[in-house]
Amino acid sequence: MGKVLENIVYLELVRRGCRVYVGRPESSADNNDRHLEIDFIVIKEGGNDYYQVTQTLIDPTVFEREITPLRKVTGRGERYILTYDDRPRSNGQDAVIMNIVEFLTMESGDDTKTSIPGVREEMLWKMVEYRDVCLKIANTEVNRTNFDHLSYELQGKFFDLQSFIMSELEGDGQMQEILARIRVNNVRIFNSMIGCVNVGDGKMFKPSIETEIGYLEGIIEEIGKGNES
Repeated sequence: MGKVLENIVYLELVRRGCRVYVGRPESSADNNDRHLEIDFIVIKEGGNDYYQVTQTLIDPTVFEREITPLRKVTGRGERYILTYDDRPRSNGQDAVIMNIVEFLTMESGDDTKTSIPGVREEMLWKMVEYRDVCLKIANTEVNRTNFDHLSYELQGKFFDLQSFIMSELEGDGQMQEILARIRVNNVRIFNSMIGCVNVGDGKMFKPSIETEIGYLEGIIEEIGKGNES
């Protein structure tokens, strides 16, 4: 599950227009020491940002593993540990610890483009494709064996939809508001999938997923009526 979270964070950083690399702190003397590897380095003027991604920090050993490379960072820039732990943002001397859901729902960028009716129609089809993947998940017993595949499929359709809205409909205030709602919807469905895996019952959170699908259907209907007007 850790690799899935890393891929989600990577795709989100790329969506935000970041130059993302995997590497080691500039001060690392041993370039062959994998323990000093940082998950993602975002290249920025005035100082790079550094991201570690892990499912949980409850185990002190895991915390030390994630924080040690960040302690080696000497340049300017922010240092983050993104975790699935249900905890508030924590500012420490060595890193900002943030819940990954909070990170994914953070807004970024300015609205500069205008909406084109044909583009809104294409966005509607992408919404339907995303909804169909959610339906597939609702009708599947989510478990450790198929979790990675279903997560990649879900997040792939979501990021395709999100990237399209951000690039083609950036100046459309209504679509940006809808995107914010879809982001929350995506996080809730992903949370339900993780819940199925954690409790060992692939259908336990099906009602929650079906509720989110109903919410998506409402958005699709809302967009469809807007295109007709």
